[in-house]
Amino acid sequence: MPFSFVATILIALVIAPVSNAKAQIVIGVLTDLSAKSSIIGKQIELGARLGAGAPIARSGADDTLVVVEDSGCDPDTAKLAAKRLVEQNVRIVIGPICSKAMYAALDILSPAGIPLVSPFIRATHIARGRKDDGWLAYTLAGSANAEGEAIARILLKRWQGKAYAIADDGGVYGRGLADQFRTLADLSGQKPIANVNFRPLQSTQIAMLRRLARSGVEALFIGGEAYDVAQIARDAKKIGLDIEIVGGEALALLPYEDDATSIPDGILAVMPVDPALYPSSTKLVNNLKSERLQTTGGIIPGYAMVQIARAAIADDRVDLTGDAFETILGAVRFSKDGYANAYPYRLHIWANGRISPMGGF
Repeated sequence: MPFSFVATILIALVIAPVSNAKAQIVIGVLTDLSAKSSIIGKQIELGARLGAGAPIARSGADDTLVVVEDSGCDPDTAKLAAKRLVEQNVRIVIGPICSKAMYAALDILSPAGIPLVSPFIRATHIARGRKDDGWLAYTLAGSANAEGEAIARILLKRWQGKAYAIADDGGVYGRGLADQFRTLADLSGQKPIANVNFRPLQSTQIAMLRRLARSGVEALFIGGEAYDVAQIARDAKKIGLDIEIVGGEALALLPYEDDATSIPDGILAVMPVDPALYPSSTKLVNNLKSERLQTTGGIIPGYAMVQIARAAIADDRVDLTGDAFETILGAVRFSKDGYANAYPYRLHIWANGRISPMGGF
């Protein structure tokens, strides 16, 4: 039986290393292939190799050399890998998924005039490093404040005229989101009627919910992990408290919680849309599914980053800000601080053991 498109690319580009000496476009892939995040790292590598087989209209080039190095999610390993990429004359590097590896690699790549694009890292260090250290750093993710800003924007509009509360678990992630939401809510004049803290990983949160019920709360944002949001939703149902419960992108882990089938339907989450649901990625997703390959994780971002790299090299661009790049994620534009708009936040709903965008993409 003949191989399909994806199977052919897998054999040509994954099993056998790309080694065309006449390649006009040389792209480095620096990603975690050996540490705990290696599953995502290998997906990024696969996406990059698949993307390298796509045509680019503006240059008309047919050949792309993809050079892959393991970051090890470790600064020293990443520096050595970055040096090898420089020696192999890469024009752009994609794929760091660990911030410490990214920062170490930038100290090698930026002085050599080689831009680096990460698929997921959100950190204020990117903007600071670009300004103070001349880093040629970019990320498909938004800024470190993107999640909190999206939560405030979406929920303040949704909860106009509603009595709502903000709760957090006191942790770096949960407290940070809650504090950002409170600040933006105060600036808007739409303040919560209650601010509460809770101890994480408890078997019940009923006492907190009873206090909120007495305050007349109608909606609750929870800055915390999936386990605690699930437990609070179970307890609210147990005591008959009918409130809207919303969390952040940590709720992507709800399907993997123990006893997930007992988590009540209707929990909401403000989180990025899965790129596999983008209309622009439908063809690739269908090809991956036909080969029983994963559609989530790093494959689609890896594909998109290679599309960006090919276009940037074709136009001899080192500065990736300005004009948008047409990719499988749609039009991607980098801000002056190096952040892109590739992963839009939407309100999602938990139902029937799945978390999905409300109203589609």
